[in-house]
This record gives sequence, structure tokens and C-alpha cells, in this order.
Amino acid sequence: LVTATLDTVNLWDTATGTRAATLPVGPASSRAELTADGRHLFVQHRSDTETRYELWSLDTASKLAEITVAGAPALAVVDANGGRLAIADYDRAVRVWDFTGNRMLNQFDLASQPSRILLGAGGSILAVIYGADGVSAWSLDAPEVPILESFGRGQWEMAFSQTGARFVAGRPQSGFQLYESATGRRIGPAVGAGGRRDGGNLLGISVDEDIVATSGPAGNVRFWRMPAEPVTLMPDAETDEWSPSGDSIVVALPDASTLAVGDRSGHVHLLSANDGDEPIAAESEDLSFIGHNDPVRALTSDRTGRRLASAGADNSIRVWDTADGLPRSFIASLAGNRIRDIGFSWRGELLAVLIDNRIVLMDAESGDIEADLELGEPHTAMAFTGDDEIYVGSQSGTLQLIDRDNAGGWHMQRVWDGGTAIEHLEVSSGGRYLVVVDATRKALLLNLRNGQSGSLNLRLPGAVEDVVFSPNESRVLFRTARWVHKASASGAGLVWLDALHVPGSLPGARIVFGGADDAASQSGKSFYLPVLRDGSAYLAEYRFADSAGPGLFGKKEELLRSWRRRLAYPEP
Repeated sequence: LVTATLDTVNLWDTATGTRAATLPVGPASSRAELTADGRHLFVQHRSDTETRYELWSLDTASKLAEITVAGAPALAVVDANGGRLAIADYDRAVRVWDFTGNRMLNQFDLASQPSRILLGAGGSILAVIYGADGVSAWSLDAPEVPILESFGRGQWEMAFSQTGARFVAGRPQSGFQLYESATGRRIGPAVGAGGRRDGGNLLGISVDEDIVATSGPAGNVRFWRMPAEPVTLMPDAETDEWSPSGDSIVVALPDASTLAVGDRSGHVHLLSANDGDEPIAAESEDLSFIGHNDPVRALTSDRTGRRLASAGADNSIRVWDTADGLPRSFIASLAGNRIRDIGFSWRGELLAVLIDNRIVLMDAESGDIEADLELGEPHTAMAFTGDDEIYVGSQSGTLQLIDRDNAGGWHMQRVWDGGTAIEHLEVSSGGRYLVVVDATRKALLLNLRNGQSGSLNLRLPGAVEDVVFSPNESRVLFRTARWVHKASASGAGLVWLDALHVPGSLPGARIVFGGADDAASQSGKSFYLPVLRDGSAYLAEYRFADSAGPGLFGKKEELLRSWRRRLAYPEP
């Protein structure tokens, strides 16, 4: 038994009730914690000028290691046996130390400030949680490229197995995925979707590493039996330069004929949709150049699909010609925080890059910076309404319009204030409507021709990951983690019509509608979405079952029972 007083930690023999030893750890005793193996004590002595980390042995009642660093770092964690120490400072860097050897092993320069860090057993794998924005995992043996990166809004959580050979990561909106720690390969499907969305989810892996435990939507516990082996993604490819393990950024071009894939090595690939594994294997063996020096974080195409823009984790920007798959000659590098979004103007001549409280507008052909505007506060969403106008939404709920005058200068004006953080903006294909989705999942429709908002709004059941208008502007599709909701758009606002269950999409994926000759797609009755199928990126087509009406006709109690089952809610 281990207890703490004001200045000491005491060890007790539970068989006899006698005190076995006293550890004079000092005033930090109340903040000391046991390592996962139960044989060591991790102590932090923090002050304004320096922080001292100590490792004590419970077997010998003596101090084994001590490391002192300047200042007061944000986070510190040890592995299961206390052999390695990870320290996250406020410069977005995580440094991993050999605790007992008192030497730094590696430094990881992250794109965002972590809110939590973990070390797997043995200290060879570092896991990072970025608040409500995403997660990543890194190997100390290969620090240049992350094992896993996944981003999106939600209550992100991670947990290692007891041996550190596997870890589970995810969020209740899209479920929790089990991974092999050494390679980052997926094991089985995502499980536990629909758990508690207020945080504090139960998440763990059994001792035999075959069962994952998660919370259910009502706080109950669910147990999931997982496969013994990871999913085989590319059985014929021996190279590891490109491994489409499901965390690569994938977008479909507007005509639904081509998939663009940005991988963790910085490459950008253009593949014919749904050609299977062979083109992927061939592409991975024939890499002529690297698009970015760091993992690709964002991909977007223009409205015609002729241009593609990519952003790397190092805030580098490249523009590609989709006809031949070659990039423009320039590489733009933008200073500041992580790039949040990129987007083309309507003719594709201008590229906008959103970086928290800045927006950079550049020529898509030459890479020349046309404007670098300070926004005054962090912004999280943007949308072009032509070639000379762009709306941006802030974390305080302010909607601003940036437009270009006849002399080529750019100006910003405040046009609307919703009082809640804006998370998504989407403009209809004709520039008539603007959809605004805030942090409470409320969606409203602004008529850009008269500046009025419709009186009918929607409250989506989960965090919104994608918003898109049908080509004829009459419908809006909202994608949450596992559902696509269809709503009508008119001067009155948004009216919910139907919902369709879809599998978890690939990171960065957006809904597209295909060619103009498909009447069902043009009206929003069907759509395409990149998903992971049999270990490969696949462009799946989905069609709403009832395109003529809301699809919710029947007796109230029967409908409630049906939808409770579909949404995994318990019976009342």
C-alpha cells in the first residue's frame, strides 16, 4: 500500500500492517504517481524557473533517476516501467528522454499544441492528443513520419494495451479504431460509435489484446472482440513508402472519376476511382518526386477538377494539374500555426489559405502572394462566393466578408454575428445561399442576395464534418460521422428531409455529385463519398431511398423504436 503525507510517501506491508519504508520525496508528494508496473514512483517538483523530475524505486526505497529542465513544461509522462520520460513544452515540441540514463533520445516538433501525451510500454511509441482536433502516434525509431494522424472535431481519446503492441484511438462520433503500434495498420473495423459525447468515455484494451471496451451512448459498457491480425492493405507491395492505411488524406474530383490521395510521406497520387489494389501497388513502386517534405494535411480541388491544391504538415503549399499529375513549379511556405483550410476561387485562379487568425490569398498559377490579411482572432471556416469575394467565420461567431476592389486591394467587413463559434461555411453553386454551421451543430441558411437568414434552421444530431449543396441549389447535404442528412434549401431556410447511414469516410473526404448528365446527383438524390473498403480507397455511390418526401411516414411509436435501434439508443 502506498500513501502520501505532506512531505513523504510511505510504503506499507499489507500482510502485517507495518510501514516498510519512507520515501523523502518532499512537497511534491501529493502530486506523485505510480508507474503502470506498480514498482516505481514518478515525482514532479515544479517551480517558476525549473522543473525537476524524479523516479523512485518502491523495491529499494531509493531514487533511481533525476532530470531537471528549465521552466514549467506543459505535460510530462513516463512509460510503464519508468524507463523513458516524455515532456511537452509550450513550443509544440515533445522531447523523449532516457530517464535513468539522463539523455534525450528524440524530439518531435508537432503542428499543434498537445493537450495530452502517452507513452506505450517500453517507451518506443509516443501518442499525442490535440484537444478536440485530432490525434497522432510516433515511433522513436522513425520520428520523421507519424505512424498515425487523424484530425476532425470531437472528443478524441487514445489508450495503449498493456504490452504497448496495440493502441486504440478515436472519438464517439466516428468510433474507435484499434491499431498495430509498430506499423500503424488498422485491426478490424471501428467500434464504439455513438458513445458519450461529453468526454470521459471508457476506453481500454484487454490483457490478451483481443477485446476493446468502450462506453455506450447511455454510459453503459460495450465489449468488442477484435481480429488477431491487422488488415492487409497492399499484399503485393513490398515498399513502405506509401501505405494507404486509412489515415491518408483522400478527396474525389468533382466528376467522381478520380481519387486524389495525399500520404504521410508527402506524396500526392491521382488514381482512377475504384480500380482496386493494383494501381496502388504500382504507384507506390514508382515515385518520381515528393510533393511535400512532411505528411499531407489537406487536399482540395477547384470546381472543374482541373486543379488540385495540397498542404503539408510543414505549412507548405503545392498546386497540381490533374490532367498529368504534375505540380506547378512553385512551393509556397507559410509561417505561423497549422493550416486549417485551403480553397480555390470559382475560376480556380486564386487559392485561399486559412491559418487561425490570418488568411493568405495567392495566385494558383505562380504562387505569388496577393494578400496576407490579419483577421484579429482565430477563424475556422471559409468559403468563396466568386473570384473576388470570400466569407470567413470566427470562433466568436462573427462572419466577415473579404472582397477585392477595382484597384486590386482587399478589404474586410463584418456582416453578421451569431454569437457561437462558426465551424463550417458552404456557398451554393450559383452563389445564392450560404450555409453556416456553428459549434452547437445548428445550421442556418443566409440569402446572399438580400442579406436575410431563413427562419427555419436545423440542429444536427452529431458534429458536422462536411456540408455541400446539390448542383441545382435545392438541397443541402450534411455529413456527420456515420450519417448524411438531406435538407431542402429555400428562402424560408432549411427543412430536414431524410437521412442515410454511411460507413466512416476517409480523412479529408468530401461529398461529390459526379457528371452533369446524372439527374439524380444534380438534385441531391444521390452522391459519391470516398471510403475505405477491403483496405483500399473506394469511391462509393449512395442514393436516398425516398427521394420524393421525408421518408418518415408511419406510426409514431414504431418510428421511434426503429430510429432508436438505428442510432443505437436504448429503449426508454
